[in-house]
Amino acid sequence: MRLGGMDRFAAVAVIALMASACDSGNRTWSEEVALDDGSVITIDRHVEQLMSSAIGGSAFSATETTSTLAFRGGLAELPRWNVPLMPLVLYRDSESAEWVIVATSTTCEVWYRRGMPESHYWEFRLRGTEWIEVPVAETSFGRRTNLLFEYAQPLPAKHITLSAKAQLNSGDQLEMFRVVQRGVRACPPLVGR
Repeated sequence: MRLGGMDRFAAVAVIALMASACDSGNRTWSEEVALDDGSVITIDRHVEQLMSSAIGGSAFSATETTSTLAFRGGLAELPRWNVPLMPLVLYRDSESAEWVIVATSTTCEVWYRRGMPESHYWEFRLRGTEWIEVPVAETSFGRRTNLLFEYAQPLPAKHITLSAKAQLNSGDQLEMFRVVQRGVRACPPLVGR
């Protein structure tokens, strides 16, 4: 079957639209983070996402393929966190003195692949020179997000202040991104589980 001029143009236009529905979102920035003790530190972040949406802009999806967090200044000797998830909370546990990162994902495929935790979050603790994944601790539940999680769109600056982060994170996101919650069911269970 041969395509005529208009048919060929329509086919090329549909292919171009489909190709533009998938995009890579690479972001690199520094951000200020308010800690429990009232101090503010600066960290460096880098995220690479596979972003896609249906033609027309509905059903947007962004999956982190790379996500790193590195400390600066007096904390620069601490190892870089490097896990393809969306970190939401960074704090220092007052009892153990361990640095803690609580992360999540916006896609069910990642949740399924990573064992479908009941709370839809993963916790990492800095032990020695390694970030170790552990069950989400009681001290993490109820914590408000202190990291930038609204980065699917291009960022307005290379350095994100506390006030800029508050504005960027003020959209219509689910509460599970704003506060670490128990029993969040953001995805349906797999059939047969």
